[in-house]
Amino acid sequence: MALCLQYGFEKYGEAGLTQYLTQFTLAFHQPLLAKAKETGLSAIAAYLTWLYHEEEAPDALQMDLTKDALEVTIRYCPAVKHFKTRDFVPHECFALGTSVVYDVIAKESGFGFEMISYDHNTGAAKFRFFRK
Repeated sequence: MALCLQYGFEKYGEAGLTQYLTQFTLAFHQPLLAKAKETGLSAIAAYLTWLYHEEEAPDALQMDLTKDALEVTIRYCPAVKHFKTRDFVPHECFALGTSVVYDVIAKESGFGFEMISYDHNTGAAKFRFFRK
């Protein structure tokens, strides 16, 4: 995935990669979008819990869910951790894979999204979904 993002960024620029990630998210995450429209932020929290369990990194995820917001802290990205074992450094555009996808999920579900911080060295991030 990191190489795919890099290729898209280098070939089509940030706007082209953003367009691709938007189209991908709208198609791939259709079930999540429907669930989030129906049940709200708890659907996004459930998805993130599932995702980090599947990535065998539940310790990387911390969330605080309230009625109006889902605050998310990612202590490290499992993919970036794996890359380091292979001496691979992802392109600077790797963060778009997180920020664009989650922004599209938020918008399509009727929420706002804010990327608060992202650490390229570890993939650690802080972001939030919120009611508009």
